[in-house]
Amino acid sequence: MFTIPTHGVTKNAAGLSTAQQRLLDDDAPIRVCGAPTGSGKTFAFIKAASDGKSIFFVVPTQALAEDIRKHAEEKSILAYKWDANETQKALENNEIPWATRQTQVEEVANQGGMIITTLEALAHLTVGLPRYQHVSLTVIDVLNGFHHLVFDEAHTLGTRAFGLIHLWSVMIAARHWKGEPTLKLTFLSATHSHLMAELLGKNFLLPKSVRRFDEKLSENLQGFQNLEGLAPLYRPIHGDVEVHIHDNNNLLEVVRAEGKNLLKTDSRLLLVYDSLKQALLDKRELYAFFESRGVSTEQIVMITGQDRNQPQKHHRVIIGTAAIEIGVNFEIEAAIIDPAMDAAALLQRIGRVARGEHSGVVHICKSSQQGTPSHVLKLTPLSGQQPIEKLRQLLAPLRKINGWRARNLGSAYWSMLSGAYRPRFRPQSALLRHITEIFEELDVAQKMPMVSQLNELHQIAKNEEPDWRGKHEFERWLKAIDRELQDVRGFSPTIEVQFKDKPFLISYNRDWVARYLRAPDHYVAGVYVYENNREDCFRESGKAKPLALKFFSPIGSVPVTGIYNLQSAFKPYCHKIKTGCEKEPSLSQAYDFMKKTGLLAISDSKEELLLESALL
Repeated sequence: MFTIPTHGVTKNAAGLSTAQQRLLDDDAPIRVCGAPTGSGKTFAFIKAASDGKSIFFVVPTQALAEDIRKHAEEKSILAYKWDANETQKALENNEIPWATRQTQVEEVANQGGMIITTLEALAHLTVGLPRYQHVSLTVIDVLNGFHHLVFDEAHTLGTRAFGLIHLWSVMIAARHWKGEPTLKLTFLSATHSHLMAELLGKNFLLPKSVRRFDEKLSENLQGFQNLEGLAPLYRPIHGDVEVHIHDNNNLLEVVRAEGKNLLKTDSRLLLVYDSLKQALLDKRELYAFFESRGVSTEQIVMITGQDRNQPQKHHRVIIGTAAIEIGVNFEIEAAIIDPAMDAAALLQRIGRVARGEHSGVVHICKSSQQGTPSHVLKLTPLSGQQPIEKLRQLLAPLRKINGWRARNLGSAYWSMLSGAYRPRFRPQSALLRHITEIFEELDVAQKMPMVSQLNELHQIAKNEEPDWRGKHEFERWLKAIDRELQDVRGFSPTIEVQFKDKPFLISYNRDWVARYLRAPDHYVAGVYVYENNREDCFRESGKAKPLALKFFSPIGSVPVTGIYNLQSAFKPYCHKIKTGCEKEPSLSQAYDFMKKTGLLAISDSKEELLLESALL
């Protein structure tokens, strides 16, 4: 057992910490700020909005978007939320969603305030979806009309999202380099600020475009309650947190052993599983245990996705999975948690406990089907007082991203958006002109090598002789790759599912659905609809069934069998097409493009309902 001691941040006369003030004042076009959970990274931009600045704020989940919108409106800040729920409301009111959003952009740009949006909505704007509703809103309106573009919880984003982010980073850095007025781009992360060092490094962006900084924590305080005279100078982030690591017990066993002691009067207990399937299997026994300890069914909530079933004040036990890691404060004093996928996620889970001046306790279940994760092994020998910054250094790197792949994806987005190889594609002229100018400026300056490999592949298809035997398959594959780049549904790791016995929508992990559920009966507005009760929609006896999928390739359709998720499909797919692609220089170039970007396009019509986005 070890203890993470009380820690907080110093405040200036305006009530802002060192990092918060720098987020407002630093003049670099791109900033990366690292700070622990609960340190108030978001508050800096709520403060900026209250001072009349226009903020375009991107979050990973609808629940977090709603939480920030409420905080902004409590301070009388003009705030709009962009997500699937708002789109549905607009349609029900016979409004054009993107026309409504254009009006909101104009209001916030002129008056100050916040647009709080999911990443999918920003991606839709980037690929030009508004024009299909005859709305002229483009990325240029954001670049010209806003003071800040912020990506919150940046450490939760996947490689595909970082490809899109790289595109925005290049646009903003290039405008700044050319001396044009532009907004500032900020990444907020619960990891250290060097999270994106590779993606935003000197080989990928113009020099001196990026500044990184971390929040300065005060960890040598003897308890904020003893600092009455100095209290205005400090803001507590967390109280003391005891951390216990259990060697061979699963989460249910730890609940049985520790749950009674953790359920104090008027307190809350948080349970976080790595596996939604295991949480559902344990559900009946968990409910029975807590009911025997005086906690009624109505006081227990299971969060089955990032955007559903948020806890209410009367809930004393909260059960969930990785969705718990994102943003929202549940006011928890005790937790029993699985190890999480990496160190960043584990610290996020621990950070759910003992916010502010409260103390708390966390029990980590070391047992895992895949063995004990390395980040938990690093914590196992610890004892005594372990300051949070020491833990962050011990567990570094908290999360890794593939900057090289993200950069190549960013280049592919540039190619797709430019439409240079598609005469029928007519993007907004302003965006096309903007992209062309940036390409020319950067190429001339030789400040940043921009790969236009996708353009070259389309040019190959255009120039090849009509009687080229593989031309048809090559073109089909290119069209499928374009669709993948324009399909933003894969930005979210979850999908919405509706069962006959569940009148509400539930968000599930995408790979979990593909692995355990049969194909849906209907696919309506992005929702998988089943006509049976949930328990009747599993594959055979709820056991995982390997997938057999077909993928587009430059040499024709390629079947891949015996896989459980898309990550496991990429290697056998590449192995099957490598020999065929090496025979022709043009095919070899296509193979190289796939290796760089990780893009796969499913051609199996039945399964693509379950796996719309196939980027690894």
